[in-house]
Amino acid sequence: MKYFKNLQTWMVVAAFACTLALLFGGQALNTKWKVNEPLQKEILSKGQIRHFAVRPVENGVAVELTLKQTDDLKELLEFVKAKVERYHHKPVTSFVIQSNPNQRLEKVHYDLSFYLEEALASGHYIQLKSALDNLKGNGVTSKVYLTEEYVYVQLEEGSHFLYQAVPRTSRWVTFNDTGSGGGSI
Repeated sequence: MKYFKNLQTWMVVAAFACTLALLFGGQALNTKWKVNEPLQKEILSKGQIRHFAVRPVENGVAVELTLKQTDDLKELLEFVKAKVERYHHKPVTSFVIQSNPNQRLEKVHYDLSFYLEEALASGHYIQLKSALDNLKGNGVTSKVYLTEEYVYVQLEEGSHFLYQAVPRTSRWVTFNDTGSGGGSI
């Protein structure tokens, strides 16, 4: 009788384990067939995208991309963003883009990063625009696209390119000018 009782216990444990495996395995297969594969197919249908991956992060998902040169970075990344958000039902919080830069583009990007950070902090983009205009004679093609959520930076020189998507969220600096203080006697 004791053997029969132990057998029942093991059967209950095995049934429970099989049920859990079916539930989680079914969910994983469902995600693969209804989300990951169709999304991969749609995203990779764009010829400028070599590699695409999505990873969960706090408050959304991060998109990792390896790109070829593109004429319009904003259009491409907005397409990717819309598709990912449609399939994952979460916001895209960042893009990690693998580019093909050379040393000159990295230096230009470094120099522009100060103007970009200042523009993001203050909301004034005039100096960034002036810095971009100064690049026209140097053989570097530069474009910056502004959206409510991102600033897309597109730098190209021949077959080399450097692309970046900088989030604009929570970067506004406000000053409270009460008009008092600061005087001396």
